[in-house]
Amino acid sequence: MSACKEVLPLISCRASGPLDREDEALVAAHLEACPACRAQLAQDEALLGELLLPPPSPRLFAAMDRLPDRTAVEWRKTERRRQRVVKFLGIAVAAAAVVAMVLAPAYLRERAFTRARLAAELQAAELAEAAPAQVQPAAWQGADLDAVWEASAVVGGDSGAEVAMADEGTIFDSSTSP
Repeated sequence: MSACKEVLPLISCRASGPLDREDEALVAAHLEACPACRAQLAQDEALLGELLLPPPSPRLFAAMDRLPDRTAVEWRKTERRRQRVVKFLGIAVAAAAVVAMVLAPAYLRERAFTRARLAAELQAAELAEAAPAQVQPAAWQGADLDAVWEASAVVGGDSGAEVAMADEGTIFDSSTSP
């Protein structure tokens, strides 16, 4: 029985194909004396016989002959497709970089102006809080009409009814005044 345990792996190997000379002689000598191992060999050969593939047909041989060519063609197609994708992505990245270079200065300038304006407002608010409010009494002073007339210019109108203030850029219509 211990001889069967030692030879059993060799019997399975013999069922699938020839063994080397030493192993073949050992298995043949054991099989002559052991009917259980002969039955195991027959069972293994029957099982492997069921699993055998049929011989390849001429059509299968032709397909296998064309396989390297077809594989190379498919590889070239895949490689070209990959190169196109890489090229497209490169162009897209370059376009995005150009857009960023064009738009970034305007965006950064706007942010800088906003920050500067906020900083100035904050500083003015801090100064207003720190310094006590000085209220100047309001005094009404009438306008010197001679000085207003000299600083003004007649704008449009036939009768000189519209007067533009040179210092303020405002137009007064004298025809509607009370």
